[in-house]
Amino acid sequence: MPFSSLYPPLDSKTLALWCEAAQHLPRPQQDRLKNGSITILVPKIGVLRSWVKGQTEETLLSLLTSPILTQTHLPPKATDETGHVLTEDEQSREVALYLEHVLRFLSLDTLAQRKAQSFLTSEVLVGLLNGVLKNLHAWWDTDRLAGTLAKALRAQKDPQLTQTFQKVYTSLLVNSNPWHQRMGVVGLMEASKVGKHDPAHWVATVLISPVKENAANHYYLSMSLGWALTTWWQQDPEGVEGVLEVGLKGDTVIRRRFRQKVRESLRTVKDDRLRLERLLAKG
Repeated sequence: MPFSSLYPPLDSKTLALWCEAAQHLPRPQQDRLKNGSITILVPKIGVLRSWVKGQTEETLLSLLTSPILTQTHLPPKATDETGHVLTEDEQSREVALYLEHVLRFLSLDTLAQRKAQSFLTSEVLVGLLNGVLKNLHAWWDTDRLAGTLAKALRAQKDPQLTQTFQKVYTSLLVNSNPWHQRMGVVGLMEASKVGKHDPAHWVATVLISPVKENAANHYYLSMSLGWALTTWWQQDPEGVEGVLEVGLKGDTVIRRRFRQKVRESLRTVKDDRLRLERLLAKG
């Protein structure tokens, strides 16, 4: 089933590029990904990754900044969370957005690995983030985008660019969209790994934001908080615990997610975990 014209017309060069990319998207296997409220089929990412890695920097930049035109097979009678059966156009759009994000993330990841600094400009990176945010409704998007952007920031080695992204991520914490809030939490967690930073500062930042309230009603948002708090706590256990004791007082959801992530982590030192358990037991 071909995608309809979901985007503005493309020039012939860009159209040829996307047609070539489409040839490297095999028929999706019966693997499934819960993308927001819609289940879609997942392509073989490895095949597409190999094709992306063979492209020039100029082509990768085009992949980052151009819309996708390709073909795929859609699941029968996909429904949203209300039980509404999605039309072919609605299904096509969901799959198109997903595949577009895959290509963008793989292209960014490849540029970062090559340390192609001249292509990883602030305009390109911020533009990519803003473009994905317009259609963001899945944990996969937030986590992959935050991780690949962090790789780009490390490749650039520009403290000002890292600070720019930290400000953008912080602004997302007060957004009413829980997926944008998750992007803010995971983005701050990943960006804080670039250069020097104060883990306690970021813990305080997320715990005084509206994210804390919304996490009680959004599973993926609460899980992102548990993940981020665990990461920052592991970086500076004693420095973060004082903030946690105040910030998690009276909270049950985030406390539970945090405890879960700490127990799952293989990097947690036993003595630190026991001390944290005593702290969390205080309520």
